[in-house]
Amino acid sequence: MNHSAWGLGKVLHLDPESVWVYFKDIEGTPKEAVKHLKRRVAVLTVAPTQSDTALDNLPPMVRNGIVVPPDRLRITEQQAVDRFVAEFPRAFDDPAYLGQERNYKWKAHQGVKAELLSVRGRRIVAEGPPGALVDILKALIHQTNLLATQELIALNDAFKDQRAAREFADAVLALVDDGSEHAFSRLVEATGSLPADAGRARVLTWPIVTILPFLAKPEAHMFLKPMQTQRIAAAFTFDLSYSSHPKWATYDRLLTLSNRLLDRLRPLGARDMIDVQSFMWVVEGLPLMKQTQRKRSR
Repeated sequence: MNHSAWGLGKVLHLDPESVWVYFKDIEGTPKEAVKHLKRRVAVLTVAPTQSDTALDNLPPMVRNGIVVPPDRLRITEQQAVDRFVAEFPRAFDDPAYLGQERNYKWKAHQGVKAELLSVRGRRIVAEGPPGALVDILKALIHQTNLLATQELIALNDAFKDQRAAREFADAVLALVDDGSEHAFSRLVEATGSLPADAGRARVLTWPIVTILPFLAKPEAHMFLKPMQTQRIAAAFTFDLSYSSHPKWATYDRLLTLSNRLLDRLRPLGARDMIDVQSFMWVVEGLPLMKQTQRKRSR
């Protein structure tokens, strides 16, 4: 639905007298973005299109016929964009942004492309010396600071099992080439099959599952850092369907959100998911969100 002052919204609940509508561009908490309107007052019009990524993926807000939106940190896409541009005035072409966020990730992408996606790299994955593949995998995962130290240590130990390392690399290539739910599930299984010592960091984590597909094909795949990704999804009032165990339903939702943001950010120079991931990381850490979070927690 459209409102002349509040913009595009989604009807959450109707009764004979009233209608409750969530408007995505109203600033404030989710509760403040939900308006209770009398049906007899004609203030809404049907929107030309009945599909919108932000409104189609709202978390449940109606329980037992009562509208109960969460009362938590929330920002609109425009607020996020404004804060990002305030930090980097030239947006995704800003020299500071390139130096701090994009360039080293793009360099890592080029490394994965050359060492893993190339004809030579694929041959090593398929039939080359296992030790050479392990050396490649270790070098690739250390090219960025996206993995936590304990995850890097866990992977270094896990790659000692050269057979499991080969299955992991082969599953990464399959997801890069295919992008399907089946390929994603195969990578999760291969990651879970990497050996992990008792008492050490887990190997089957979202960052480990998503790091190489993200670096290999940033136009299609996204990196998932659990706390940061959950916070930014909650801030956009987007239902991530999050599961701590990597599963397709969550990853598919992440791609939906990421593609939505990429479309929104292209006019500012965003090129791929590297820019979207960097945008999420920067915005999640900006004072607007931190201050709002402190204010709501008092």
